Amino acid sequence: MRRNNTRVGSSLIGQIGVIGKRISSRAYLSYERSLATTTMGITKLTYNLTPRITIVTQAGEDNAADLFYTLQFD
Repeated sequence: MRRNNTRVGSSLIGQIGVIGKRISSRAYLSYERSLATTTMGITKLTYNLTPRITIVTQAGEDNAADLFYTLQFD
């Protein structure tokens, strides 16, 4: 007996599962993985240097480090 999983597979395209843990008041560690493919996941560390400056590092398929500056308009 065969099942056609095309419909189920296509509904998961673009879907990502995330699990994370707040390490401290400034640091958050998370793991992301695609629900549709069997590719390796990405581990991210998000660290708030100040209320406006955040560093995000990631390791996995792509390694990167990003620096974000937030502007708020009230």
